[in-house]
Amino acid sequence: MRFKRVIATFVSAALLLGFAGCDAFGIRKAMGVMNDRLINYNKALNELDYEAVRNLSDWTEADPDYAAVEKLFDTSDYGDAAGEGYIACTEYIASTIKINFNVTGATIKYDQAALEVTYEMVDWQQVYSEPHDSYDEVLEDLKNCPDKMAIVSDVTFENVDGENDWRLCVLSDLGEVMSFVHSLPDVTG
Repeated sequence: MRFKRVIATFVSAALLLGFAGCDAFGIRKAMGVMNDRLINYNKALNELDYEAVRNLSDWTEADPDYAAVEKLFDTSDYGDAAGEGYIACTEYIASTIKINFNVTGATIKYDQAALEVTYEMVDWQQVYSEPHDSYDEVLEDLKNCPDKMAIVSDVTFENVDGENDWRLCVLSDLGEVMSFVHSLPDVTG
């Protein structure tokens, strides 16, 4: 009788550890997909590629975020009037965006996951607040600016098909991150 209890205990422990291992593997796999999505999302921000952001998301054309993200990346508001110098400054700022995150800190509930991220970029607000004679001077100051600004935010993912296809769902504070696109530096010349 005692022998059967010992065997039953070992079998129960093995089953429990087996299930825990499967769950941990599933979570690791989900974290890997989210990590890849965030890396590609960062690249899309660096290149001002709103279509790539859309492709990483679960948005449809009917979703307000689908159209809103294009407006956030649209440099034509000032680019048409200010010219290539403004666009070069905007592209440079975008190229400095770095998303810092730790996928092990994600909160996963069913088919949704929330992750705290920090967007870090050149402190363009400091540079833009100083008077400049030209956009070339602004760009030079941006490139030489040692200061960074950081925006702490959340990214929410949704597993769209239940098969580990985690997509960007909610990009909190993206308007604040991309506000440099719709800002002009103080250029007097």
